[in-house]
Amino acid sequence: SAKLYQYAVQRYIKFAGEGVTIEKITEQSLNKFVKKLEAEDLSPVTIKDYMNHIKMILGFAVDDGIIHKNPALRVEIKSTEIIKVFLTLHEVKALNKTECIRPEIKNAFLFSCFTGLRISDILNLKWTDVKEDTLLLVQQKTRMIVSQPLSKTAINILHDQRQYKTDLYVFHLLEKNRIRKHL
Repeated sequence: SAKLYQYAVQRYIKFAGEGVTIEKITEQSLNKFVKKLEAEDLSPVTIKDYMNHIKMILGFAVDDGIIHKNPALRVEIKSTEIIKVFLTLHEVKALNKTECIRPEIKNAFLFSCFTGLRISDILNLKWTDVKEDTLLLVQQKTRMIVSQPLSKTAINILHDQRQYKTDLYVFHLLEKNRIRKHL
């Protein structure tokens, strides 16, 4: 989104100084910017996102004749392999049988397991996003529209969730960090 591009540029301006112009951006200054971001302990994915946004803006500047070549084309960003860990069906079933002080948090977690929704989407899920046995919503992170049929288990979790709240949101949860404590 436009805000992400704007934020990446603001980060670069903060690094390079207010007087920086697009013509003054060099491959060397961008490499120093990447090193500074790495020193801040940002994830390689975040750094790559910043640089992709800056690279695209510089590409537009080349297309518009403002600069002759894109200084970001050869900037190297360390990449790390992201290892995703998934629960087995056995583990999910065991979790389902486990008592929880906050059953709503357990329901939200299990619903996420059976739908693949991120925590940001779970926190913003409204009853109007559920149409009979189908989920239809706009993802918070990607702004992509998701339309997916719900499994019987996911539908049962929603029915169980109705006993806790029947207003706008399906799940009424704590902040993300406090949710992890309960899980």
